[in-house]
Amino acid sequence: MTEVKKNYEDLEALFKPRSIAVLGVSENQYKIGYLQVKALLDGEFTGDIYPIHPSASEIAGLTCYPTLQDVPCDIDLVIFCVSANRVEAGIEACVEKKVKAAIIFAAGFSETSKEGIELQTRLTEIARENGIRIVGPNCVGLVNVSNGLIGTFSPAILTVPTDGQKGVGYVSQSGAFGVLTYMAAAQNGVSFNYFVSTGNEMESEFSDFAEYMIHDPNTNIISGYLEGAKNPEKLKSLAKEALDRNKPIIIMKTGRSTAGSRAAASHTGSLAGSDKIYDAFFKQAGIVRADDYEDIISFSKLF
Repeated sequence: MTEVKKNYEDLEALFKPRSIAVLGVSENQYKIGYLQVKALLDGEFTGDIYPIHPSASEIAGLTCYPTLQDVPCDIDLVIFCVSANRVEAGIEACVEKKVKAAIIFAAGFSETSKEGIELQTRLTEIARENGIRIVGPNCVGLVNVSNGLIGTFSPAILTVPTDGQKGVGYVSQSGAFGVLTYMAAAQNGVSFNYFVSTGNEMESEFSDFAEYMIHDPNTNIISGYLEGAKNPEKLKSLAKEALDRNKPIIIMKTGRSTAGSRAAASHTGSLAGSDKIYDAFFKQAGIVRADDYEDIISFSKLF
């Protein structure tokens, strides 16, 4: 089967799905599967929610379905609240159901072992052949506050109010730093309309999400945390497009030290590269380089 060509418009199913199925739903109120369903309900998600559970008839007031195939309607997005060894079966079920997008939280892929790398490679091929856009794996998730899509298990993000003025999109290659920035921004009067934790970037990567936000009419500023660019040429062309659209890009690039570069390479598998090269690259491309999350907040306020 030939690979389906990627386009930023395909990410609509991730950011603005009409329907969401949650795999791995639990009746236990303290488990990720239950917390995810509750997050969508509390966020007042504007679409339909379908919890998938093999035996429960109802969870959090919503009708459950034994499998994805049992859901009587089309599904735009599937949120995986399952362990790594159950993800492949879930992706195959998504192919059968013609699901357009997925968020995968589980760790245990390219960041762990040779077997993990092989599994991630296999799943990437399946996703690309069938046009499934993916956030993760090994990520904190995705949030779109405009439609109540709170696609995350992070208790910290769940405590942040979703009201207030928005217009800043945020993409992070580090889940922990992303959550820290999201919370600090909210405490300082900057509300992100989008939050994406890219994780291992199995199918979609940093610049793909930045591209979507550059074309999004509700996003005025694109910000992020970058460990290493997998596609520098694309990021450079996007930066020019952002300037043409009068949308500043503010990025904290880790790895100013040699140790920082090594730490960055260990997460996404992207080459962190010489810091001086990135400095020059950002200056050429018109990207504002932030030294820490406080810079991201300050520059967002300034712009």
